[in-house]
Amino acid sequence: GTLLINSELMTYSGNNTSTNTISGVTRAQGGTADVEHANGSTVTNATDFTGFGEAVTASAVTLEPGLWSLNSFGEVLVATILNGKTFTWNAGVASPTSNRASTTTSGFETTNNPTATRTTLISPTTRHLIHFGTEVTIGNTGTQDDMFIRFSADESINEYTIEATNTAGSQRLQDGTRIVGALVAKENILVWTDNALYTMKFVGAPFTFGFEQVGTNCGLIGQNAAVEIDGVAYWMSNNGFFSFDGTVNSLPCSVEDFVYDNIDTTKGQQICAGINNLFTEVLWWYPSSGATFNDRSVIYNYGAKAPPGEMGNWYNNTNTNFNRTTWIDSLVYPKPYATAYNSTE
Repeated sequence: GTLLINSELMTYSGNNTSTNTISGVTRAQGGTADVEHANGSTVTNATDFTGFGEAVTASAVTLEPGLWSLNSFGEVLVATILNGKTFTWNAGVASPTSNRASTTTSGFETTNNPTATRTTLISPTTRHLIHFGTEVTIGNTGTQDDMFIRFSADESINEYTIEATNTAGSQRLQDGTRIVGALVAKENILVWTDNALYTMKFVGAPFTFGFEQVGTNCGLIGQNAAVEIDGVAYWMSNNGFFSFDGTVNSLPCSVEDFVYDNIDTTKGQQICAGINNLFTEVLWWYPSSGATFNDRSVIYNYGAKAPPGEMGNWYNNTNTNFNRTTWIDSLVYPKPYATAYNSTE
């Protein structure tokens, strides 16, 4: 079996239940390091844990992929795994690449954070860490509510106790069954459920954030299916394409039937949106019916302005050399960077 002691995985070949002893121990498994452990360290039976690249048991069914929410808190990376915990990694320490992301990063602990959250986001200016689709009772995964929002005190990503002297708080949305995604768009935070769009805006004491539903029947198809450029958000829904510039607008699409007649909407969480600002394009990569990965794309040229109600410039792409699972535009680097699925690796 396998044991987890602090952050170190150990395997063992013998387990004597009568004497309560194990034997044949091999340390530092699964890429972990063999370190000294203090007396009283928590020992966890990790036999059923599944590592990256390992096959899960037939009884383990995952309906959504293990997507990450990645945010920056100054030099600190804040990373949340879908329906899981939040970790931090400090790029500002000496030899940062020798440290692993953790819930106990010095000065940036997340030990008081919810342990089951759909997605997270750092609010602009006020720097609250916001959990979307999270636990009503922190630390109890059984209380996860896919429509519940919880946010920390400002400038304090590990303080969630709601008090009169801080700005921590919570809110539950109503329209939809789950929060799918969120992003920052100028002065607003946009929050999508599977059926509606809400704005979340800092309003100060006593409520901290104000929430307003600005659209319905326009939900987000997947966590990464929305982008924002110049204050306008573009996203893909289960039933069409939309934009938000203060008002929700349905985008007439000349290739909409081609896309939705052959898209696998059950794999919406795999859909990835991106901006190619050099060519004023919004791109969505999506899996076609029967595909196990993104094998098609649809592109909208937001720079070619169309009169209201008329279709803009749309085109689709089935080129196998253009399939992407993630995309980031040319910001830090002079060219866009993307990843692609490779079935042989």
